[in-house]
Amino acid sequence: CAILGKDTTDNVLLHNFLQLCEDGVWGVRKAAAESFMEVSCSCSPEVRRHKLAPLFVNLICDDSRWVRMAAFQTLGPFISTFADPNKSCMYINGEGSLCFRDSGRCDSEHTGSKEDHTGSREGPIGSEEETTGSGEEMTGSGEETPGSLRSCERTRDCLRDVYDALASDMQWKVRRSLAHSIHEMGRILGASITAVDLVPIFNSFCRDLDEVRIGVLRHYADFVGLLAPSARFDYLTRVNDFLNTDNSRNWRFRQELARQLALLTDFYTERQIAEYIAPLALTLSADKVAEVRVHAFRLIGVVLRRLNAAEANSSQSLGGALVASLVTRYALCPKWFGRHTFALVCQTVLEENSSPPTQFADSLLPNLVRLATDRVANVRLAVARTLTRYAASPVYTSQLRDSQLDGLHTTLDALRSDSDKDVRYFSTPIPSETVSFSEPSDCEC
Repeated sequence: CAILGKDTTDNVLLHNFLQLCEDGVWGVRKAAAESFMEVSCSCSPEVRRHKLAPLFVNLICDDSRWVRMAAFQTLGPFISTFADPNKSCMYINGEGSLCFRDSGRCDSEHTGSKEDHTGSREGPIGSEEETTGSGEEMTGSGEETPGSLRSCERTRDCLRDVYDALASDMQWKVRRSLAHSIHEMGRILGASITAVDLVPIFNSFCRDLDEVRIGVLRHYADFVGLLAPSARFDYLTRVNDFLNTDNSRNWRFRQELARQLALLTDFYTERQIAEYIAPLALTLSADKVAEVRVHAFRLIGVVLRRLNAAEANSSQSLGGALVASLVTRYALCPKWFGRHTFALVCQTVLEENSSPPTQFADSLLPNLVRLATDRVANVRLAVARTLTRYAASPVYTSQLRDSQLDGLHTTLDALRSDSDKDVRYFSTPIPSETVSFSEPSDCEC
């Protein structure tokens, strides 16, 4: 259809497509439903409104569950073909996929044709499944709601009722779909409507089942960024609620929390970061799951970078307080796991350029060098890897004082003659693994 154009599609291909949509084999009807948007893009507005729209309703009401599911998943893209591209900011790329253009580039003065506006009223088809659709179908509708909203500019009041009904549906799979896309709804509606209509729903999702909460958590920073600065603080104080889950073994919840906290630092002041986010970073850095700790170490690096930047412009000592907590909690920990964690945190700080070399040498390096003589080989190994790959780079050592440089070289010489062969291996400099302080590597903790 895309190759032959609208005239050939309307006069030749459409007849065959209509037959496929009514084929006796459900797999054929399912394939037709999946390609509905591409066919609709190649048809004239009259054909789209009078022939394809009624046919799509038949697919939504099909006897086969799989055909209905495919139709509901295509509902949003199909509705989008009725919209005026200059007002909806949507377009179909060369591969036939629905894409969104930057709203600033859309011509807001453009007036769509009568056919387009009339066609957009097919949007309320989605409301039919509110009362007749199964759980799976309602889930599909939740996934397509943002695309439908972009198209149906004149039916947003109707869609608001549908959205509210889906957000309070008894089936958690329906609410989960909306939780994963509520940030997209906010981007479309704008800050004022989001604050009135979406914030209450977002708050209810935050108190829902874990299967629903993970949806809002994965886009927590995106949604908070849509709110007015005066409304963001409430979501900073309640973010630690995500540490409590129905299943304590659900470590991916905590991993995602660490990732979102790093993104949230863009929306808050350094003092707020030090008071609310830094303690959570320390808590997550002691998690039982290694993958959670890796993300927590990166979060500590992000927080420390922000706090150090604040110290450079004021007399605040927020970064120093975090470093002191790291030393007390980990460097001086009686358990080897804590001391090992301190070495990994230092590696991340160097890897992410979170602290200037001179500041790192004064605050963290002395404790890291002291651990080079730890009685546990794993601790010495982590120290050897951090010092060799990062602290021993020429860019870093060139900014150290002579006493600090001598201490670093003495420590490295001792590690190269360590009794453990793995410690000796990681303390031996390899040109390909010696990382410049100004160019962090991709090595993982």
